[in-house]
Amino acid sequence: MADAYSITSVRTLAPEDVAPGQFVAAVYRVYERPAGSCYDDSIASREVGVLRCRLKADDGPYRVLEVCLPFVLVEDQHGDKSQIDTRDTTLARLSDAYGQRAFAKSRDDAPDLTDFQKLRAEALRHIGVE
Repeated sequence: MADAYSITSVRTLAPEDVAPGQFVAAVYRVYERPAGSCYDDSIASREVGVLRCRLKADDGPYRVLEVCLPFVLVEDQHGDKSQIDTRDTTLARLSDAYGQRAFAKSRDDAPDLTDFQKLRAEALRHIGVE
């Protein structure tokens, strides 16, 4: 009999529920711009158009390092740090198992930059030139 596998799902987080150590992904971003035509000052100056976009799946996962609302300092799988503004970005919490596996995979796949010849040979092999 096969081992049981449990499927988890993400849960969107209110900004005050984001905490250091969590694995998160950005799922929606809100863009605001003046509504109406750029040729008609009477409408454009009074109303704001709001566009809510679903983000691509490759935007994340992130590990939360610090929270100072409305800002969240995060780190991606490669160790790059960035800041997310929770006023325009909706974050979702990922399971710890999912986040740990995503971060472990990227570290294992990272090329060894200390050996240039090895890196060059790997790149040439990848594009089909040997």
